[in-house]
Amino acid sequence: EYVCAAACAPVRVAGSASSNPAEFTIVGNELWFSASSNGVGNELFTTDGTAANTSLVANLAPGSSSLRAVALQVFGSQLLFRGSVGNAGLSEPCITDGTIANTLLLNDIASPVGDSSPGLFANLGNDVFFRARTNSAGREPYVTGGTPGTTMMIADVVPGATGSNSDWSTSRGADVFFDGAAPVVGKQLFVTDGTAAGTQQLTAVSQLTPRELTTYGNLVVFSGDTNATGREPWRSDGTPAGTFELLDIRSGGANSIANGQFTVAGGLCYFTADDGAHGLELWVTDGTAAGTQMIVDLRPGASGSSPAQLTAIGNVLYFTASEPNRRHCCWHDSGRGPSSRHSQQQPAASDRGRQQSVFHRLDGPEQASVRLRWNGTWDGRGDQYRFVGCFGLQRPDLHAGGLVLLAR
Repeated sequence: EYVCAAACAPVRVAGSASSNPAEFTIVGNELWFSASSNGVGNELFTTDGTAANTSLVANLAPGSSSLRAVALQVFGSQLLFRGSVGNAGLSEPCITDGTIANTLLLNDIASPVGDSSPGLFANLGNDVFFRARTNSAGREPYVTGGTPGTTMMIADVVPGATGSNSDWSTSRGADVFFDGAAPVVGKQLFVTDGTAAGTQQLTAVSQLTPRELTTYGNLVVFSGDTNATGREPWRSDGTPAGTFELLDIRSGGANSIANGQFTVAGGLCYFTADDGAHGLELWVTDGTAAGTQMIVDLRPGASGSSPAQLTAIGNVLYFTASEPNRRHCCWHDSGRGPSSRHSQQQPAASDRGRQQSVFHRLDGPEQASVRLRWNGTWDGRGDQYRFVGCFGLQRPDLHAGGLVLLAR
């Protein structure tokens, strides 16, 4: 229930109970998040990482009722979200500029009763794509221009109450790629420009079930599953001909990807995969079969290093990984790690034999790693590395501004 600044001093939102902060989102030069506080319920707050400058944006759902804002999406100088405004239910598309007067319900999609539960917000040129549900059409793609009059269904991809049931979306310029159910063949890849005529099914592979859609330049990278090759990395340029499997990393029908964690940094797309020989390790692709390869075998042998928390900060990829006698943990460093690649640092004698953590940094296809001592000090430099617990990193790109955010 804390916001953690560079010195990792906790900031508690007023009240004796847990505030349950979540949905950390950059809005202009501020960090907004949702949290609960006595007297106002669940509302939006803003912070710079200090107690003095952590405050309620406004009581946007006046009284003790709650805004319940989730799935926050920046839209120009405003914020789109799923929440409760007026008498339209608890989960409808809304927009705010941080004032009560300009906090609006965009569309009571599931009127007169029920909630449309909008989600998967993604920029679509000057508009925003999202998925929403009605009893008559199921979950289908919608678009909004930020006003009630421009908030509508894009296309009834699967006519009837079942819906296309998207689980993933990603923006690429003026288009949004999303997954959706198609008759007979199941979940497939689609692309839309925000119009029914411009919504196209790109694949027709039985039960492909695209996941982890990630924009990589002019391409979208994702994982797809086929009977012949299992779940492997795929790519799409927005056309059926340009949508195909990149490489059968684990030959045959076995899966090489469970959770690929596709992450773009320094002009490359990194992900995790298991080729059946090296275990789960870090891989990279440039969007071609020839440029798809394992980047480093951090833990030789079939067990693998299980890279996790892949995070791009500028052109650098950071991630955690397991090595013998070490475990995964998240760390916040001083930002002055070693400048040379292949830097190796052994733990102090007093720390040998204890569980250690390793936080890896990649500037490109070569490995550079920083081993961190348990007490938070990197040997040989005197730089302080602050242990922040085994949690997921929340928007670590804020690290450049000296702010690390955690919620537990």
